[in-house]
Amino acid sequence: TDAGARHRVMERRSIAVCDAAFVCTPAGVSPLIRARASSWAARSRNDGLQRVGRANIIAAHGSPGGRARERTRAVFARKSLKVADGDADTAEAEQKTAERGIGDIWPAYAALAGVQAIPFWSQDLSAYVVYFLVTASCSLVIGAKRNMLEPVVEQLSTKSAFLAPIVGSGFLFGVYLLIKYTSLDISVIYNVLASTFGVICLQQSLVPLVESALPPDVNAVDVSDDKRALSRDEIIAAALTLPVAALYALNVAPHYAFSNAIALGIAVQSLGLIKPGSFIVAASLLTGLFFYDCFWVFGSDVMVTVATKIDAPAKLLFPKAVSAATSAAAVSATGEMASAGSYPYAVLGLGDIVVPGVFAALMLTIDKEMVQRLNPNALVSVRSGPYFRAGVFAYIAGLGTCFVANSVTRAAQPALFYLVPAMLGASVLVAVSRKELPELLRFSSGARPEFGEKADEDAKS
Repeated sequence: TDAGARHRVMERRSIAVCDAAFVCTPAGVSPLIRARASSWAARSRNDGLQRVGRANIIAAHGSPGGRARERTRAVFARKSLKVADGDADTAEAEQKTAERGIGDIWPAYAALAGVQAIPFWSQDLSAYVVYFLVTASCSLVIGAKRNMLEPVVEQLSTKSAFLAPIVGSGFLFGVYLLIKYTSLDISVIYNVLASTFGVICLQQSLVPLVESALPPDVNAVDVSDDKRALSRDEIIAAALTLPVAALYALNVAPHYAFSNAIALGIAVQSLGLIKPGSFIVAASLLTGLFFYDCFWVFGSDVMVTVATKIDAPAKLLFPKAVSAATSAAAVSATGEMASAGSYPYAVLGLGDIVVPGVFAALMLTIDKEMVQRLNPNALVSVRSGPYFRAGVFAYIAGLGTCFVANSVTRAAQPALFYLVPAMLGASVLVAVSRKELPELLRFSSGARPEFGEKADEDAKS
């Protein structure tokens, strides 16, 4: 047990060195970090070499998931040794190599691709429940994991979190009034805007898949941000996206499949754009949108009308079989009810993926900073920890409960009514079980002075 504990401590020290070197400028590493790197890497050199050797063995004989995990760990180990010798540039290059492609979340990509065949095989109740559960949860996992590799442009503030349901309500009700009381075809305008944004998101979402399928581009040249050129992988991803966009625009059957592809791109990429600054901010956002969803679904027909009258890739669609049961009550996956038999699809709004996904990404950030003690400023792949795993399981359970309520009551059921309590409750339960509730409630991403203090204590020891 003592040996295992020492092994984990040395691994954390090596990873901390990697993170510190990653955020340094290419001109060099600061003297303090270089001193820590020399001390930590010397004591973890044997551990690093063993991990590299283990990775080579698993790369030859292990499973795909095991190979991906060991490749990442080996890069960390090699990186700690390189930083000790002052080779920060090479270490950073290897870190970027480790972040190429889909990494250890390949099962989520595989499951997401596999369930897209379900509508062609079956269109009954159980089929669309499985389809939405797998599609939504895999999109949430992929978006949250990719969120860790996106730089923070601006964190979501408490004020923005409180304003989100108010602004959303104003926009939703405005669209409803245009649909209900004017002859203006708002659907066309909304569809053009959503499709344009969706195609860009889909192209960016396909880049990791292309990177995983092809070897690194040896002819790639770094260019400045103001004159950035498309890489080989981005060009290939764009070439794969254009046919999907064209088929959607031409309304080629199956139209819903191309709409869903664009919508998934929006869902995954949106999670990299919205980053709450703290647990309180994220909880406030979820709570406000909880009441927003309940009011517009339980209290009026506004949400249902907008969802079913506007044809745009801002929702996931599943074709429903025409039968006595489905024509009796055309109820969407989130409980948004159209008139009897009038809407041929079950619908899952992207908000029911993106909003919980933002919270799930924060749970992964908490695992990164509070559990695994990684550098908050480092853009690295993060292993799933207790908070993120609990958030994902709570999301699946909450969405599943929504489907059950929808099937039993045959009435409108807002998904966030089930998802928000499930995910907030799961995070609190994990914190209580780990005796970290005060730390969770005051958690703020990047505000971790104890990281540097703990590093100083380890260096002195």
